[in-house]
Amino acid sequence: MEESQKLDLSFFNEAEPFFKKFNQQTNLLLQILTEVANDFPQDFLVSIFPQSKGSKISKGNQLDGLPYQVLDIVRDFNQDTGFNIRLLNWWGKGFFIFISIGNKIILSNPEDWVYSHRVYQLSVGESIFDYGKIIHSSFRLTQNNLKSTIKDSSQIQIWRKLDMEADINDMKQKLSLLVKSILEYHSSFFLNSHI
Repeated sequence: MEESQKLDLSFFNEAEPFFKKFNQQTNLLLQILTEVANDFPQDFLVSIFPQSKGSKISKGNQLDGLPYQVLDIVRDFNQDTGFNIRLLNWWGKGFFIFISIGNKIILSNPEDWVYSHRVYQLSVGESIFDYGKIIHSSFRLTQNNLKSTIKDSSQIQIWRKLDMEADINDMKQKLSLLVKSILEYHSSFFLNSHI
């Protein structure tokens, strides 16, 4: 019988410390994500993005077989005019930020947009939620890559991996400042495209 077809009885019997540590760390991360979400209340988000559905924290255990925690901020997934910031902790893979934005918003000033996001990767593929594929088949964000992606997809997503901080206050502050800067930058694109 193959190893993958056998129950690992020692793991079953010795897993309690692992799961206690996992739950403790997950709770700390959920606390951080909750505090970040609270920094951007719905009334603030709607003042910038009228279609905002607020912030939402999700978690699960089966993102390509691994646990995850997600914070979505704005949550407008309209392919032409939508906007969303997703913070994703994917256990064993890393902590990521994904920015999804409708291509009509980007097109209002693509050169400045690409320059301002030059540290990001450009997602390619059929789904903005296929993270395994995205992480392994993305391109550096450039003018040419953006133009090609706009031709093939009406929704654009960029992403990058973030370094985590051990101190929860430092991690929360880092994420809040990053989200704030993204919201401030993109609010001008969004407001200008809807006036």
